[in-house]
Amino acid sequence: MKKLLFLFTLLALFSCSSDDETVNDDNLITNSGFEDGTAFSFENWSGYLTSPSSDTPNNGGNYSLQIEPGWAPDKGFAETTITNLEGTNSLKFNCDVKVINWIGYIFIYKENANGDRIEITHQSFDNTAWENISFDINTSFNSTDLLIVRLSANMTEAGIGKVLFDNVTLTN
Repeated sequence: MKKLLFLFTLLALFSCSSDDETVNDDNLITNSGFEDGTAFSFENWSGYLTSPSSDTPNNGGNYSLQIEPGWAPDKGFAETTITNLEGTNSLKFNCDVKVINWIGYIFIYKENANGDRIEITHQSFDNTAWENISFDINTSFNSTDLLIVRLSANMTEAGIGKVLFDNVTLTN
């Protein structure tokens, strides 16, 4: 009986442990918080003019993603690709965002087998404190289509600013 009680106690302790970063098992975006344990991670993303930032929202862990605008015609951005969305999909996008002397952008694209991108939607923002952006995406995909999430600081010819992103989620 003591062994059984000990086993249940251990199970209860392990089931109550928590991580600093909230994990959404339904999230289609891998590495949505830009960190792996206590280190910054850009895994499963690609981009230009990106770097880690320790400025994070309350639920953001240790790091957020910082993007600077590119010098025109280059654009500062980070993007990730989601596959296997064949058929009609109703998706929900969420992201915590903040700007420093700039304007930020979120673009959602559908890319076909030929590499042609069609913009599904976009959102701009200019908040200087952390805020959550949320919107719905309703569209159909062929088996070879990709969904691209692009986080952007766009481009500049004169100004200097930064855009911060964290807790990026896309759920069915």
